[in-house]
Amino acid sequence: MQEPTPQANRVTLVAEQDRLESQLTETKDLITRHEEADRNLSRQLIQLETRRSELGRELDFETRSYVSDTAALIADRAAKRSAITESITRFHDYLRLYEKLDEVMGEQARLGSEKAQIEAHLAAASSERSSVEQRIKHLEKTFSDILQRLEVPRFSKEFEASIDRKTYLPIVYGRTFDSLSSLGLTVLVNVAYALAQQKTSLDLGLNLPNILLIDGLTSNVGHEGFDLRRIHKAFDYLIEVSEEIGEQLQIIVADGNIPNEARPFVRLRLSETNRLIPM
Repeated sequence: MQEPTPQANRVTLVAEQDRLESQLTETKDLITRHEEADRNLSRQLIQLETRRSELGRELDFETRSYVSDTAALIADRAAKRSAITESITRFHDYLRLYEKLDEVMGEQARLGSEKAQIEAHLAAASSERSSVEQRIKHLEKTFSDILQRLEVPRFSKEFEASIDRKTYLPIVYGRTFDSLSSLGLTVLVNVAYALAQQKTSLDLGLNLPNILLIDGLTSNVGHEGFDLRRIHKAFDYLIEVSEEIGEQLQIIVADGNIPNEARPFVRLRLSETNRLIPM
């Protein structure tokens, strides 16, 4: 079953030798070509390495320039952004200041209005106070004149009759109304002060009930000497006032001792048995 092994002969050997030489020659040519290709590749590699180095340097330069330019741009933009942020913050501060200024101006306007109102009230109060003071001075002058007409005794020439600005009670020649010890003097001062008030109200057009009731004018005043003279002076002055302003001021005097000069003005007499006033 085995294949028979061909027997080598000279022709076969020569042919095999030629084939081997041909293969050897082809192999040497292939090696030569590969070596040449290797040398070419080595030269290309060196060239490429050189080119790579050059490109690396160029890339580094371009990268540095780009990074430098970018860094400068970034720094510039950062500075601008910082400036813009600072400006925004400053503008917000300005806005708050303007808001506060508006509030202050509004408050100033309100306070100015209140000031004007207060000044108007003060002016009115000052005017009223001045007017009141003028009225009191008029009352003092009238009161002093009546005291002189009634010949009320003076305690000292250093003082004049006046009105207390706190109590609005009369001060008679340096003595307060409460310090008057004589009942007769108190009656005369009361009459003089009441008459001064009525005459002042009529002179200045003030609202005051124009009726004067005097009870017991002679009850506590003596009936001799200067006291009797003062009683006559009081009734004489009442008659004079009645004749002068009787249509504006009603004066009613209730007394048990009427001097002769006042008897014509008696409108009603009462007694122990007839005490009622007829209607």
